[in-house]
Amino acid sequence: MNSATAEPWNLGWDDWLETLPAAKRHEAIALASTFRALGAPDPESWVRSQVDEGIPQLARFVFLQNLWKAVDARADADVLDAHPQAARLIAAGGSRDDVAFLARVSAFDAMMDVIGLIDNGRADDLGDQLPGWCLVQTDEGYRPTDRVVGGLHESFTSLDPSGREAEDLLYE
Repeated sequence: MNSATAEPWNLGWDDWLETLPAAKRHEAIALASTFRALGAPDPESWVRSQVDEGIPQLARFVFLQNLWKAVDARADADVLDAHPQAARLIAAGGSRDDVAFLARVSAFDAMMDVIGLIDNGRADDLGDQLPGWCLVQTDEGYRPTDRVVGGLHESFTSLDPSGREAEDLLYE
């Protein structure tokens, strides 16, 4: 396949990099290194989307990864021990694992609600009468850029650090 005539999404990573101007190529390589350092699955896909589609994927990834850290922190022994309600449940015969799982499920559900609220961009209560919102990337000085960080619901479950894509946390 001639890489000059191939569609960019059909190209392998190295061939795709060769299609980029030098500055973009260096940016893509550095970005891939950052995604790898953060433990991103398939870092090249995240980079290609950011470079080709202009989606602020690094901001999306870091935001979602931090939401998962918050979910998982709720099951931490120190967090559970800090809550008298959890201690009472365990003292009453509840399994520490079950209490930790319930805390994690509750945090996951809350995060899913927040992600939906952010992605929706407005409350449905009064429609256009209420202000909307969005999550935006900031620059080094924490000033908002014009890069909207959206579509969070599309990637949240796939970033579950357990590798289960939140299947254990979803219920029907």
